[in-house]
Amino acid sequence: MTLPSAPEGGKRKPGGKIVITASGGGIFPLPAIPQYTASKHALVGLVRALAQNPASVAARVRINSICPAIVDTPGLPRGLVEKLPPDQITPMSTIIQTFDALADFGNVGDENWVEVGLVGETVEANVHELIWHKPPQRAPGTTNKFVRENGILAVAEAYREKALQD
Repeated sequence: MTLPSAPEGGKRKPGGKIVITASGGGIFPLPAIPQYTASKHALVGLVRALAQNPASVAARVRINSICPAIVDTPGLPRGLVEKLPPDQITPMSTIIQTFDALADFGNVGDENWVEVGLVGETVEANVHELIWHKPPQRAPGTTNKFVRENGILAVAEAYREKALQD
């Protein structure tokens, strides 16, 4: 997505914003469909890497990703939506809200629209909730170590406890 054309027929400033659609499967493993999970994880990784890439930064392109939960679309297996409780289906209005949060559509006409806003973010659109999944951060003063967030450690511990119970 790029800025609309200026009255003179050209873009006001170079750059733009891209929102890539991944999936909740790009955040959480889906053992029944590992190829799908891998491709969606790849999209999240691509967004995070491109967002920090010097060429993207120089081109003034802001890249983010949306990870929808279950959305009633023709791509779902037939009969799946009917088997799920209604409170597990994400409405299209939540998807649109997420795209707007990432691309800042309301300010598209602003002179500095391409220079401000989110970059490298991954947002899970789950029913009526937007859940932000921050990329790993490098430890202060280092170039190669990442800080682990407490949340992911808690999830890993929960998986470990479940495996011990099974």
